[in-house]
Amino acid sequence: MNRDQFLQKQWQAYPDLPKDRSSWWFGRVLSIGETHWELSHGGQSQSFDVIDLVQTQDPELGISVLLDGLRPGDSVAVHKDTKHIFLLAPCFEPYKITSFDEEWNQFVETLRGDFLSRGFLQIQTPFLVTSPGVDHHIDSFQVCDEGGHVISRLPTSPEIALKKKLCQGQDKIFEIKSCFRNDLAGAHHRKEFTMLEWYRAFATLEDLQQDLQSLFEKLSASFQLQLPPLKASTMSEQWRQQLGHELRPETSLAELKTLAAAQSIEWSPDDDWNDLFFRIFMEKVEPRLGLDAPLLLFNFPPQQASLAKISKEGWAQRFELYWQGVELANAYQEVNHPEENRSRFLNENHLRQSRGSKASPLDESFFTALRQGMPPSAGIALGMDRLFMLLRGQEQIHSLF
Repeated sequence: MNRDQFLQKQWQAYPDLPKDRSSWWFGRVLSIGETHWELSHGGQSQSFDVIDLVQTQDPELGISVLLDGLRPGDSVAVHKDTKHIFLLAPCFEPYKITSFDEEWNQFVETLRGDFLSRGFLQIQTPFLVTSPGVDHHIDSFQVCDEGGHVISRLPTSPEIALKKKLCQGQDKIFEIKSCFRNDLAGAHHRKEFTMLEWYRAFATLEDLQQDLQSLFEKLSASFQLQLPPLKASTMSEQWRQQLGHELRPETSLAELKTLAAAQSIEWSPDDDWNDLFFRIFMEKVEPRLGLDAPLLLFNFPPQQASLAKISKEGWAQRFELYWQGVELANAYQEVNHPEENRSRFLNENHLRQSRGSKASPLDESFFTALRQGMPPSAGIALGMDRLFMLLRGQEQIHSLF
């Protein structure tokens, strides 16, 4: 029986649900035997005897269903008193039962509940933006009109919009948001992903560290896991341990080339300081981070500052969270001076153009907001998909969605 025959013979109309559902068992057919078949609903299953299931023309429902038209995967309802069959939807592909949706909802609500309980305000920012983000390594998606003209972009992060809220007087804010990055897909990368981003006015990186510790404690309780306490280290400490090299704020390109050669890392004469630093870090340092416990990595080289302040010692005041060799979060002691922000944006655009990409447009309303005053602040973005992947013991994000 093909689909058209099925629709003509058995699927006469999409019926309304019964008004009184108290004695109906809704679910999907798991198996059909000679004398019984099994329904699944909400993680429970129940068997019904085929002998008791009758072909029916129910006046109230106004639908007739043939028993021999049912198959595993079909969605049905059974009246437990009269054993009438009520077909809700045909299913032509095997149905895979998974607990992902319930676990993801529990995960999201645990994170949201933790912030709300600690006095944070949940913010909703736009999906169509002028400037999608600043990082020169990240490409955005353009939104075009019918004529093919670019009218806006999808956010790679809600960073700019949330910082505007800080300038408007909010002091503890967060957002759970779908973000979009036009990157190559990989085990830990999706073009569309969920970001948890939050900011604290008049706060430090140590305050964000406490926020993360609170989150991990709530997740431990919610998912009944024994998550170890967060550890902390610095970039220079990890280079010393993993590479035997003394990384300094003034480390030169020539030193990085010598180190790359000693570590048998391939590099090109055209590589700049950031290219070579990333290659060494990604190959030799990052995979060993946070293997036994989540690790906060502080004090990045000044070339890696992005929108983070520079300390008196010359280090970028930021940290990244690593767990099982996977980067989960990125935090800054934020630059809040309007002209310094503009200078950093222009520098990122210069780096973007140097690698053959188009400059990211500037959002002038952001600089206007900065001129009205952004308090000293700390902010962090956490990739929820990656964290959820690790909590479930998965190795790839794509196996979850």
